Amino acid sequence: MNGFLRHFETQRQRLFRTLALLGLLLALLGSAPPPSRAALSPAGVAAGAGSHPPARIGTPLLVDVIVQGASGDYLTTLVKAHGGQVTRDLSVIGSVAARVPADRIAALEREPGVTRVWQNTVVRSS
Repeated sequence: MNGFLRHFETQRQRLFRTLALLGLLLALLGSAPPPSRAALSPAGVAAGAGSHPPARIGTPLLVDVIVQGASGDYLTTLVKAHGGQVTRDLSVIGSVAARVPADRIAALEREPGVTRVWQNTVVRSS
């Protein structure tokens, strides 16, 4: 085998090894179970179930949630009243995405006009 073909074969072997390793890593990363419904509780969030790392010490622990219910303006007002911040308008599904202090989620869920509050997480196909 001449030098060019030997070099080409080595490069091809490296490519296949790299692709195999990448496939293995993706398979391992994709096999993590989705977070439970308990992730919305302050205890679940404190245990690291939220989609963002906990806030600094001395500040309230913020959780990414989706708030569904009445109009977007009304939901925005409610989120702000509970110490949160709207991060995205999701009017297509009658909702807003927000970051809300973990200890205020239960009170937000009980507000009139709020249909549902759930954790905003990454959705992956299986």
